[in-house]
Amino acid sequence: MFKLKTIWLVTFIAGSFAATAHAQISHQMQALKVLDTGTSVLVEKISVSATKYGLSEDKVKTMIELKLLQNGLKVLTPNDVSKSPFSPTVYVQIGAIDHDDRGLSYSVHVAVLAEAIVEQDVVGLILAPTKSAIDQFLSESIEVHIWDKGMIGTAGPSRLPEAVYSDVNEKVDALLRDYLLVRQSIMQTK
Repeated sequence: MFKLKTIWLVTFIAGSFAATAHAQISHQMQALKVLDTGTSVLVEKISVSATKYGLSEDKVKTMIELKLLQNGLKVLTPNDVSKSPFSPTVYVQIGAIDHDDRGLSYSVHVAVLAEAIVEQDVVGLILAPTKSAIDQFLSESIEVHIWDKGMIGTAGPSRLPEAVYSDVNEKVDALLRDYLLVRQSIMQTK
């Protein structure tokens, strides 16, 4: 009888931890719903040590935009973004360090960023509603990382573009899997 109670208790505790972990992951991933309205893609300038081996910001951006479109997401133009300043951005940063004859070290970072308004001192604003205080209240926003994945690797000079493009694809695939999981969970709750 004691063994049965112990097994039940351990099972209950393990299940509680698993449910809590699942709820946290689901809660964090729910923020990916922001992609429903569309997203822009921003690829940071790639270092000279990487571009001299064939890496291109344009190729990375086009590759990501096609993948987003193929998965039903709207890709926002710069004009769309100017009309909707709080729209999310798929942000990509690629770095590379050339180690001469020993190859290259590189990093790939893919994130979903969005702007959020910072909570301000509303009481102070009400007591002293100057134009500059109101403007500051309305313009204070911060960049929020909604989703983030990165990695580092090494490659020979001739293999660098292939390795980096593959790793960017892998991170964007992970983003799309998480987004589609969120969409699926929303559909199931309706």
